[in-house]
Amino acid sequence: MYSGSQLTVTLDGKNVTSVRSVTLSSKLLDANLSPDKDPDQFVHPSNPTYTTIVTIDGFPTSKESSSFTTVSDLMGFKGDTDIKGVEYKYDAEFTGDPLLHHANQGLILRFAKQ
Repeated sequence: MYSGSQLTVTLDGKNVTSVRSVTLSSKLLDANLSPDKDPDQFVHPSNPTYTTIVTIDGFPTSKESSSFTTVSDLMGFKGDTDIKGVEYKYDAEFTGDPLLHHANQGLILRFAKQ
């Protein structure tokens, strides 16, 4: 889970202060079998690819939570999703070294309304 100083969420370039946390739940994809694999990403032992459920507490409003499924790697994830009837393009990047303790890692998640 990412929260506090480990987390930055923006919408159309402005900070979304209502977001309390983002939780990621990931499952490793097989390099040759996944129809969900993003063609811009590749699977290699040094760059594993995952199916990831992103759950956001406090988005699109402070009293709501939302989730979507994406394909991620050690660098981040990107794509398009519908949240509560609104289309968003998203781009996320992980900060910090993935081999370090989770407390030394962060997430920057950027949304743009379509």
